[in-house]
Amino acid sequence: MADFIDFFVIGEGEEVLLELLDSFRNWKRPGKEELLRQVATIPGVYVPSLYQVEYQADGLVKSITPTVPEASPTIQRRIVTKLPPPVTKPVVPYIEVVHDRGAIEIQRGCSRGCRFCQAGIIYRPVRERSQPEVVQAIGEIIANCGYSEVSLVSLSTSDYPHIDELVASLSHRYHNLALSLPSLYIDSFSVELMDSLPSHKKTGLTFAPEAGSGRLRRIINKNISEEELLKTAAAAFERGWTGFKLYFMLGLPAETMDDIEGIISLVDEVRALCRRAKGRTPQIRITLATFVPKPHTPFQWVAQESEQGLSAKHELLKQGLRRKGIRLSWQDPKVSLLEAALSRGDRR
Repeated sequence: MADFIDFFVIGEGEEVLLELLDSFRNWKRPGKEELLRQVATIPGVYVPSLYQVEYQADGLVKSITPTVPEASPTIQRRIVTKLPPPVTKPVVPYIEVVHDRGAIEIQRGCSRGCRFCQAGIIYRPVRERSQPEVVQAIGEIIANCGYSEVSLVSLSTSDYPHIDELVASLSHRYHNLALSLPSLYIDSFSVELMDSLPSHKKTGLTFAPEAGSGRLRRIINKNISEEELLKTAAAAFERGWTGFKLYFMLGLPAETMDDIEGIISLVDEVRALCRRAKGRTPQIRITLATFVPKPHTPFQWVAQESEQGLSAKHELLKQGLRRKGIRLSWQDPKVSLLEAALSRGDRR
């Protein structure tokens, strides 16, 4: 991307954005060179055109050397020690949008440590907003924008300290407010938490076991047992939830066809539970993502599954999950290969 991007900010942007705006204000001469040299002095800013890259005979990077005094030999990641006040006066679109609701970030970072997850690495450490700050921010965004639904945003919302107390407090204060809780952990507490939301319709719950076997989940550090997943599904169906969505990832390191068969077996067990549910039979949705090795994760040097291998696994799952009440969707392997090239590719 060095041929297309003038500069990158490495890390979080709230503080560095103000410094970049100062540089733009002070930019007087025509042409970009002066501006690029100026922003290169800002900690956390990488200007590709101001560095010379050399490679070894085997293709690995030998050195990345600054070509001007303003460019730092090492780029330090920018990190916000204390989360700034949340945005409560966002631009409100005047056309219909998919996620037509307010969003308040309640915490940043995740301590789960899934080995494939880049976000869990680069947003460390975990930082939380206090409950009074969240409650106040939601009141402001309702007053400013007129939203009737607000999402409590986090990489793992159910890990927010005393999230049940926060939901109860918001329910008591804002009677007609619908709350959205993305990124819930797979356990019965998450079902109970969703059940306590005000003004919700029991449509769908979404969880991400990622792999079809306990062995592979241990390898990726997604420490969820099959028993816990089935217990969570049973609790959801007993409480009247009519949809259950599961995310799985294909092409994980050390994955075998037995693990793919494990996805089919696990989904069949969930399906058996939903068929015993009272009332309307729940719909099961299965979404298949492709593992893309990302920089800065424990799996950054792992080879990606080939397009042929991914297609074979897709076919196995399409045949094995051809059941009534199950909807299957998957990502085009070609798109995943492109994503990997953008994630790990160098200037060549």
